Amino acid sequence: AGIACGLRGHIIVDEHMRTSDLCIYAAGDVVECVDPLLGGRAAVPLAGPANKQGRIVADNIAGGSCVYRGSFGTSVVKVGALTAATVGLTEARLRAANRKYRKIYLHPSSSAGYYPGAARLDMKLCFDDAGTILGAQIVGRKGVDKRIDDIAGAMRSGLTAPELGELELAYAPPYSSAKDPVNFAGFIAGNVLSGRSNIVTPDSLPEDAQIVDVREKAEFELGALPGAVNVPLGELRDRLSELDNDRPIVVYCQVGLRGYLAERILKQHGRTVFNLSGGYLTWRMFHPAAELDGKCSTQSVVSSQPAAPAAPAAETLDLRALACPGPVMRLKTAMDKSAGGARLHLLAATTFEGDLRRWASSSGNTLENLVRKEDWIEADVVRGTGNAVSAAGVCVSEGKTASIVLFSNDFDKAMAALILANGFAAAGMKVGIFFTFWGVSVLRKKPEVCRRKDLLSRMFGWMLPRGPEKLALSKMNFAGMGAAMMKQVMASKHVATLPELIRSAKASGVKFIACEMAMEVMGLAPEELDNVDEIAGVASFVELAQKQGPTIFV
Repeated sequence: AGIACGLRGHIIVDEHMRTSDLCIYAAGDVVECVDPLLGGRAAVPLAGPANKQGRIVADNIAGGSCVYRGSFGTSVVKVGALTAATVGLTEARLRAANRKYRKIYLHPSSSAGYYPGAARLDMKLCFDDAGTILGAQIVGRKGVDKRIDDIAGAMRSGLTAPELGELELAYAPPYSSAKDPVNFAGFIAGNVLSGRSNIVTPDSLPEDAQIVDVREKAEFELGALPGAVNVPLGELRDRLSELDNDRPIVVYCQVGLRGYLAERILKQHGRTVFNLSGGYLTWRMFHPAAELDGKCSTQSVVSSQPAAPAAPAAETLDLRALACPGPVMRLKTAMDKSAGGARLHLLAATTFEGDLRRWASSSGNTLENLVRKEDWIEADVVRGTGNAVSAAGVCVSEGKTASIVLFSNDFDKAMAALILANGFAAAGMKVGIFFTFWGVSVLRKKPEVCRRKDLLSRMFGWMLPRGPEKLALSKMNFAGMGAAMMKQVMASKHVATLPELIRSAKASGVKFIACEMAMEVMGLAPEELDNVDEIAGVASFVELAQKQGPTIFV
């Protein structure tokens, strides 16, 4: 028809969607229209823009004067269990167009972390020195689409990147956090443009910089940037002398927040410092070889597969809000109360699937109709009929035992021992815990039983904690503040308390053995201890450990 076309064959239209022949209009995937970010023209073959263009064409043919202002290319796609979305220009497009830009990375949660179902979002935002939003990309398991739509709406309205922090977005714990991920992106962009924060990215690290990891030691040991030194944020002010005054410093944490706090501290002490945008998590994505070298932990993502509808169950057990070992303990308690062949319908977090399969296999129960939802799993558990039952009424697997030596009276180590004991018991194993030396104090009664003792025994009584509620953390105890904070965090994550773990272990048939020699050395009498099944020496523990099963020393 002689209509003008672009280099790739798309039909060129003006803002009214008219072609070079003023009697002909065109719309949809065939057209090349105004590029609102780079100027010039671009083809954006998406259904949303196509439908809007069709409406504009119809109005203009009927005598109207509607205008199409171009497309930012807002799009979303589902890939297995993940969702990926984009709006505006990618970094590759910006480089190809020789457009100056800044970029930030962040990894917020899709919803409040304390509410079950939160998932990580991996976000990237590009903008220029004037704050103009040039593009964004987001990948995650949930909440991706609404965040990309928020940013697309801001771009259409002409908001700047820092103004993303001012958006008033709907908040309730199941759907977002009080500071939405889009707000976070705006806060970070505002800090960068105002000069409050100087950032670097994994592909722009200064060659001569000193790299400082401000995460905790346990995080650092799981993987770190090459050549990094570990100075946890809480120790930074006290260890400033260890840092090189003559070199710029790059600080980083897991996702960027603690790195920003460290950057502010160091700047206030006159240091030249940069924060690694997106932290170690972003750096690891730029360096996947670190994963292959075993320096970083990885988590595989299993895509949902169609499955047969779950068969009706007599009872539904919802474990989605419980943290380990809560799900397996609750599941075992419910199954122990049922008869052989009884069916239980289970709802649990996706992270419980592996434990659920192993528990069902080791306990002689059957797992059926497993269905993977977006952020939880559903399954039917059928009670086995061939399991032995202990004197306590607990279902056990004949011949399988586990033995644990608890040597420590540290709160975190006692928690680990009791979590393992409950887990073994939930798998149908006979479990015995041998409390020796400092570990005996875990069993001390509170209030203390009054007895006549010699001076040395009384001193041991003063120094040793009185029972599970008085134990201290092995690290970062801070005169009890650390243990209190740990218990508060555990409560918010629905983790069972140590006394609850002790009670559930006893209810599951776990045998508590107090070391006779340790009690004698520390001047402890049987009436001063609680929940003890037996007071014995090492021979009793050896008898327990000689049977098949693991032996664990804590």
